[in-house]
Amino acid sequence: MRRDDLRVKNSSTEQTAVSPSSSGCALTPKFVAVEPLQLIFEPNNKMLQASIKITSMNPNRIAWRIRTNAPTRYVVLPTSGFLTANANVTSRITLIDPRKYHRRHRFMVQAMEAKDNEKDRKKIWDDERAMKLDVVQSIRISTSETSSLKTAAGISSSTKSLSSVSTNKGQQLSESSASNLLNASTNSSTSDSSESLPFGPVSDKATNAPAADDSDFDCAQKIEELTEKVKIAMSEKVKESQKLIDVVNEVKKIEVDLDRTGAQCKDYNDKVAYEEAQCKVSISTKMIRIVCSFFKSLSSKNLDE
Repeated sequence: MRRDDLRVKNSSTEQTAVSPSSSGCALTPKFVAVEPLQLIFEPNNKMLQASIKITSMNPNRIAWRIRTNAPTRYVVLPTSGFLTANANVTSRITLIDPRKYHRRHRFMVQAMEAKDNEKDRKKIWDDERAMKLDVVQSIRISTSETSSLKTAAGISSSTKSLSSVSTNKGQQLSESSASNLLNASTNSSTSDSSESLPFGPVSDKATNAPAADDSDFDCAQKIEELTEKVKIAMSEKVKESQKLIDVVNEVKKIEVDLDRTGAQCKDYNDKVAYEEAQCKVSISTKMIRIVCSFFKSLSSKNLDE
């Protein structure tokens, strides 16, 4: 019965947040459901990966985000967003360097109601209401490796065997020692899982200094390589842009030449039309003169006769 009470207590502390200023246990509103509450990483993989499923349990529009106390160790995609009623999203969490894993790495899923006109998934968390515990739901998620889980299982089995073997006073002593061990492990797990924001940086004493130097050197090399690639891509883009500008300039020149040719053609057409009109007038004038002279000659002949 005592172990069940401890498990219920652990699950309640992980699913809800307690306001430090309130008297008693004032639970935050429940907007989303998160599973799992413990991320288990496989140490055999080169890049440790896990996933978190976030499901909306509120009829209204919900804004959510994922935070961690080791932001430089993990890649979280996506890190924030919005959810409608009964919608869900799966976020993939990747540990970049397995050597940098630490058992105190924690994640926190936060959720609160969002208005329909709020579209920026990052700007919404800069609002003052994001700092209120009675408005934001916070769910803490712990991490572990499969090896550590096996060790914990061995410890629990050994405590069970010790409690079952002893009798009378010896049984009471073993039960009390086992309960003390269980309480100590529970207190350590609850203290680890109940870290409040902002998260403090995790100490790197558990990792070796040469390994850290090597990883930093590798990161620096990768950054330099990526920088060179970006520079090359930018230079290629500049060249292509210059070619495109040259083509556009040539097209504009051709358009100007076409406009000039069109204007010249129009002038020539006007000149031709004018010349045709002048020719018609001159021809008609000559014909009239010829007719007039003909009639004059006829009239003069008639008078002579």
